[in-house]
Amino acid sequence: LKSSGWRNAVSRDGTFITEYAKTSDQEDFAESALFAYTLIFHPERFPEADRTKIEQAIPNRIAFFREI
Repeated sequence: LKSSGWRNAVSRDGTFITEYAKTSDQEDFAESALFAYTLIFHPERFPEADRTKIEQAIPNRIAFFREI
């Protein structure tokens, strides 16, 4: 959570993936990780419209998780 890469991703995205993610930095990380992991490894588990919404909402967080 103190990673400059993570902080940059959060700042550039400018939104949260869920209302719960807004409650704390830890919850944002956990919620974002869950969605990113699923998009990266099991994208078929989301309907196409949901995938698009997620990819548009947190593209920089997803890129962060792809890199680690």
